[in-house]
Amino acid sequence: MTEGPYTTVARSLVAVAENLTKTFATRPVGSGRRVLEVKEPLGPSTEAGKRSRQVLTLTAGASVVAIGWLDVVNAACGLKEYPTLKLAHELRGAGLLDFTEDDYARFTALLTAELAAMGVTLRVDVLDISELRTEKTLLPAGKGTKRDPIFLAVVGVLVLLGALAAVLAFR
Repeated sequence: MTEGPYTTVARSLVAVAENLTKTFATRPVGSGRRVLEVKEPLGPSTEAGKRSRQVLTLTAGASVVAIGWLDVVNAACGLKEYPTLKLAHELRGAGLLDFTEDDYARFTALLTAELAAMGVTLRVDVLDISELRTEKTLLPAGKGTKRDPIFLAVVGVLVLLGALAAVLAFR
C-alpha cells in the first residue's frame, strides 16, 4: 500500500483500489480479457470523504471502458447498465464492446459480492438513452438535426450560382 502524503481516508481508498484491482486481475471479463481497475484518489486528501468517489473501469491494454464509480466512505457504488455502456462505446467510434451482456452480468454479480463484504451497496444506474445525444445523434426534440457547416456553405454557393444564372438568363 502506498503510504505517501495521503490522509487517513485517502490512504484507505488507495488500499481499497489496490485490493479490488488485484482481486479482479484474475477475473477477466469477455473476449478482450478486460480487468477491473479502481482509480486511486486524485489527491492526497479527500476532504474528509467529500471527494471520495473513485472511477471504475474495465481495461484491456490501452482500451478503457468507464463503467461507474465507487464511494467507500458513503458505502455506495454505481455501475452503468450494459445497454448504456454499449451505446456510449459505439457513439465514441470505438466499435463494438468485447464483452457481452452476460459477461457483464457475471462481473457485476462478483463485484456486488466483493463490495457487500466491505459493507458497500452496489446499484446499476439506468440511464435514459435519449440523454446520450452527441453530434452523431439527433438534437433534442424541436431543434431539427445538426448540419455540417461545409455542407451549408456549398449549398449557399450553389444557390447564389443558380440565382446568378437565372438573372443572366432573363436579361
